[in-house]
Amino acid sequence: MILEKQKIRAGLIFSGMLLFLSGGWGNAGDAIPYRHRPALPLDTGWAFDPYWKNPRVERSIYEIDAAGKEGRVTHLLEAEWTDARHLVKPQDLEQTGHTPSGEAFHSMEFHALYEFPRKFATYAAFLEVLFDRHTMAPVKWQYAFHDTCGVIYKTIRGNTRTLEVDSYWEGRFQHPIASLEGVWFSDGLPVALRALPLAPGFRAEVQLLLNERGKPTPPPTIVPARIVVGKPERVSVPAGTFSALLVSVVAEGFEGHFWFDPDGVRPLVRFEIVQGGVRTKYILEKRDIIDYTQP
Repeated sequence: MILEKQKIRAGLIFSGMLLFLSGGWGNAGDAIPYRHRPALPLDTGWAFDPYWKNPRVERSIYEIDAAGKEGRVTHLLEAEWTDARHLVKPQDLEQTGHTPSGEAFHSMEFHALYEFPRKFATYAAFLEVLFDRHTMAPVKWQYAFHDTCGVIYKTIRGNTRTLEVDSYWEGRFQHPIASLEGVWFSDGLPVALRALPLAPGFRAEVQLLLNERGKPTPPPTIVPARIVVGKPERVSVPAGTFSALLVSVVAEGFEGHFWFDPDGVRPLVRFEIVQGGVRTKYILEKRDIIDYTQP
């Protein structure tokens, strides 16, 4: 009995340490909205890995506001999206049909802090998505979610046709996926959409894999989705005023609206996601280009 209590106590302490350390993920640990504090550097630990060859990173910071059946999150949320083109570590290419030949990939990293002051709870999330640079085929997708009790990792690697789950509550197991051919990840749309020839009137149909949350972890859901590009709209956000194209993605159980500035690298200035009865709004606060080759 004493030993069991010690194990439980050790687990709680370890979970608390994870939450504390998660503050290093894109400054997620700082609860002060971005515009009210000086800019802090992005976590750069990965940038100096010998396999990462492109040190230029585009960093966009958004404030997030979420509302659903259980009420509205009263504290503004904070996130960072990082787009980059880089070489991929060989271990990320295992069983994917790709080889570490030096090919560049599109990638996205997402770091977020979710705070619920009334419930005295803090949650942190991390997402990494890798796409083939030429075909936008998914190479790797990994989602991690930390709460006050533990962490869950969900991973899909290219053509493995399985969703790997490593959960604090459920242990390790896999869900089968019929095929990833022609499939896009719903969480990866901010990167995948930028690769399309966006213009008013553009239309396309894709298969969308939804990142569904719940306990127990639900099996993967792949649904047909329709992409439609509307006319440019004038969008004002804290980062500035843009003439942005509205790109809508609609599927059963999912609705997304993305406003891209068509100039240059098509920065994403605003987007909204509706899934599971929750509408989440992302507003661009600040956008930087970070060059790690400079002192």
